[in-house]
Amino acid sequence: MRRLGLVLALLLLGPALAHAQGTGRVILDHPQRFAASVGDIGATLTEIQAAPAATVSHYVTEIVLQSSTATAGTFALRQGTGTNCATNPVGVFPQPGVATPSATYSYPATTSLPLVIPFSPPIKLIAGNALCIIGAATNLARGSVMGFSAP
Repeated sequence: MRRLGLVLALLLLGPALAHAQGTGRVILDHPQRFAASVGDIGATLTEIQAAPAATVSHYVTEIVLQSSTATAGTFALRQGTGTNCATNPVGVFPQPGVATPSATYSYPATTSLPLVIPFSPPIKLIAGNALCIIGAATNLARGSVMGFSAP
C-alpha cells in the first residue's frame, strides 16, 4: 500500500518537478552586447567597434578568428581614439594596457577549427575608447570579437 501511495505521489508531482527544473536555468545576456565583425583585416589597424560615450567602456568577452588562407596568421587587439584607434593606441590583447604593444597572437589556417578565446572576467577597455584589430599582411583575419558596453 505504501508503494502505491509513493507511485501516485510521484505521478502527481512529476509535472511540477519537471517545470521547476526547466525554469531553473539562467541565461546571461546584456542589453548592450556586440559582435564586432572581423572581415579580412590585414596589417592595418582597423576599427571594429566604434567608441561609446565618454563614460562607457567596451568589455571583450570572446574572440573567434581564423585565417583567410590555408596558412595561419597573427593578430592583436588595441583600443584608442581617433580614426582606427590612431590616437593613443593601447594594447587590449595579448598585451593589455601596454602603450606601444608589439606582441601578437596566432590564429589558425582555414584547414583548422577557428581560434576561440573566452574571457572570464571580460577585458575592460578605457572608457570612451574604440576597439581595433591589426592582423597580418597576408593570411587575413576573419571572424568576430564579442562583448558588451557598460559604465
